[in-house]
Amino acid sequence: MVKLRRYVAAGFLLFMAVLWGVGATRAGSKLDAFCAAIFALGDLIAATALLRRWFWGRWVGLGIGLVGTLNIAVWLALGYGSSVALHPLLVAQGIGFPSLIALLLGEAMRREFELRRSRFNHWDFTKPNMHLLSWSVVLNIATAPMLLCYGCSPALPISNAVRCVAIAAAAALAVAVVLVILCRSIGLFVMTAAGVATVALGVHALPLALHSHDASQTFVTTLTLAAFPPGILAAAGSIIVFARPIARFVRAR
Repeated sequence: MVKLRRYVAAGFLLFMAVLWGVGATRAGSKLDAFCAAIFALGDLIAATALLRRWFWGRWVGLGIGLVGTLNIAVWLALGYGSSVALHPLLVAQGIGFPSLIALLLGEAMRREFELRRSRFNHWDFTKPNMHLLSWSVVLNIATAPMLLCYGCSPALPISNAVRCVAIAAAAALAVAVVLVILCRSIGLFVMTAAGVATVALGVHALPLALHSHDASQTFVTTLTLAAFPPGILAAAGSIIVFARPIARFVRAR
């Protein structure tokens, strides 16, 4: 049953990779094409990681499931679902992303990934704080695409400096996740710093979302606000995990 769940989750991610890949070839701007290509690559990596049972594969799958679910939730909350006909692809995503989360949750899936013996995994995920670390990584993975979308959207009237901060924050989250996968503790510091940048971008996006009358602009800014809670929780989680080592370091000084 666990193997079937893993295959179904990977199949949906491959479907999304193809969808984003096609979107990249038909994008209206270079920034949109860049975002779509990054998302396609992320889905492809996640599907491969699930099929190969890499210890971090479940994290990426859960993060993509969460960001996709938030995306659909924002779409429905802003009333877009009632203004357009329900396209089969939208229905597939509306069902697929929450299902992806459900497929990858549970102790059996943890044993299939984080708790599975691997020569590349030097974390001890039997400890409670390491379980918190897992969810910090998942939340970071969910936050990064929203920040990238905010920085790359040509519809938003924001300065190049803000775009650079958003893209840099998304890149920092990606680097932090890679560092944690490589079992480098510095990744927790990078996660925390990127969480602070997420807060700043959320504050910047709020007035745009509240005062905008442009549908696409409102959607993208609201997506950034949706990234705010997972980004904050991820930063807080990394602080909690790393608080004791930091305290020991300060006392030693």
